[in-house]
Amino acid sequence: KHMDFGNRGLLRYALIGFVLLAVLAGSVVFGAQTKQLLQWRSDLGYLQTVSDTELAANRAGIESIRAGVEFWIKMHPDSEVALQPAPEKPWGAEALRDQVRTLYQAVDTIVKAEADRPFNLGVTTVSVTAEASPLSPISESIDRTQIQNLQAVNVGVALDYLPGVSLDRSAARNEAQIRLRGFSNRGQIPLYLDGIPIQVPYDGTIDFSRFLTNDIAEIQVAKGYSSPLMGANNLGGSINLVTRQPDKKFNADALIGTGSGDQLLAGLQLGSRWDKFFVQGGIDWLQKDFIPLSGDFPLDNPNQTNYELNHSDSRDAKYTGRIGFTPRREDQYVFTYINQKGEKGNPLYAGSNLGARSRYWYWPEWNKTSYYINTNTAVGEASTIRFRLFYDQFRNSLASYDDATYSSMNTRRAFFSVYDDHAGGASAEFTTRIIPRNTISASIFFKDDTHKSYEIVPRLSFTTATTLDRVQTFSFGFQDVIAITSKLQATFGVN
Repeated sequence: KHMDFGNRGLLRYALIGFVLLAVLAGSVVFGAQTKQLLQWRSDLGYLQTVSDTELAANRAGIESIRAGVEFWIKMHPDSEVALQPAPEKPWGAEALRDQVRTLYQAVDTIVKAEADRPFNLGVTTVSVTAEASPLSPISESIDRTQIQNLQAVNVGVALDYLPGVSLDRSAARNEAQIRLRGFSNRGQIPLYLDGIPIQVPYDGTIDFSRFLTNDIAEIQVAKGYSSPLMGANNLGGSINLVTRQPDKKFNADALIGTGSGDQLLAGLQLGSRWDKFFVQGGIDWLQKDFIPLSGDFPLDNPNQTNYELNHSDSRDAKYTGRIGFTPRREDQYVFTYINQKGEKGNPLYAGSNLGARSRYWYWPEWNKTSYYINTNTAVGEASTIRFRLFYDQFRNSLASYDDATYSSMNTRRAFFSVYDDHAGGASAEFTTRIIPRNTISASIFFKDDTHKSYEIVPRLSFTTATTLDRVQTFSFGFQDVIAITSKLQATFGVN
């Protein structure tokens, strides 16, 4: 094996000790998800801009939200959130508008008090039905509570639990890819991280197993037609990973676990939030030595002599950091850094056809580094401008050996292939509700992708020339969501 597992036991105990010390040093936060609270806040923000007639049509919804907030306050008697007694019913237009303002302030305070909430600037409208129905969920998703309950340690495993999404294992490259209602992630389903596109379009492949979930608050999935505001290449749908952010003066969240195949999972998330800024950092680790096979698996192939799947080892590390400035209620300016480092084996053919040819491949590095800035600025009471700036690096190397010993590279089949990719870009989105029944949005998107690759041929002591593939993508989007009635909306969009 080519991973440095010689000191595996020492490393495992060091990680366990590190995490346990972190648990003793800080409180472990297990907060409920705030998806409903975020939806309430979005709904109330929308209702502040509508006419008196439409406000009256949504009276039942406003009363329902107030009942929910009152129940939250009752369940959290130590909270600083308070509501004045409700006026006598029936509520007129002025009373309804006053309730909407009061409830918005209360819900906004509650959201800031909840743990494990999603990174708000990372939440994106992945389906046109999102804004079309302000009082309904924006997309199908799997949140942090479900991820933990399902023990989904990486994004590929988590997505496999959503209906219409299937995990597509690529045996040749030992990758977990995604099919969404038959569409492939290779150029038809973009992957976003907090709304930032992180796929390089050179070959469209991306290994969803390499993305760990400890810092993920929610995975959003749009099946089929996606918002024209999001950019290009989303014919089959969209997938967005929303990361977490801190909500208290001190947050600490640690985990440690093990599993079959000598698997080790460890993670630590630290954060702190003040009135106008917050900081956050984390480290996650996942490694396994092998995938266990059934006791009934026939051991009739020289590549598979025991019940530990050959060369199925992998190791992933993830380091994150974030700093944010929040000068006003709706304004946020956030810088995020994410560094992923991975390596993996590639199982040899283990079937009964002894003439089958195996690829003796190994990936010593699957490294991805992301830098991005997300901002949201309120313009008056009914408009916002959202801006994203990003730079992403991807370093991938593949070693092909002579035989199953993985010790020599002297034949024609031996080579060392290197990918050195990077992408940069920006997007801006403007949304306004100055017309009571219309939510109008416009966006501009630019992405510059560069793929560089070369091969080293050891038997010839030769390095090929570096090949270059560059793609620049421009996209302009427009969307208008028209509220025909309180229960019927129409969406017009063009990209």
